[in-house]
Amino acid sequence: MRQILEARLAAAEELRKAAENEKLEKEESAQKALAEQEKLVEKVLHESRRLQQEAEENSKVTCVSDPSEPFHLFYM
Repeated sequence: MRQILEARLAAAEELRKAAENEKLEKEESAQKALAEQEKLVEKVLHESRRLQQEAEENSKVTCVSDPSEPFHLFYM
């Protein structure tokens, strides 16, 4: 009887260790995925800021035509 219980205990301990290893691997994988997502978000935010700045600069440009030259435009 004791041998059976010891064998069951050993098997349960092996299952616990395997489950713990699987949990750690999943956590590590999730941390890597999170880090990649954070990098991607930062890249998107940087590009968004750049485009916003470019749009602001473009909106400052005004187009004025010179009446003496109908097909020439001057930008201020």
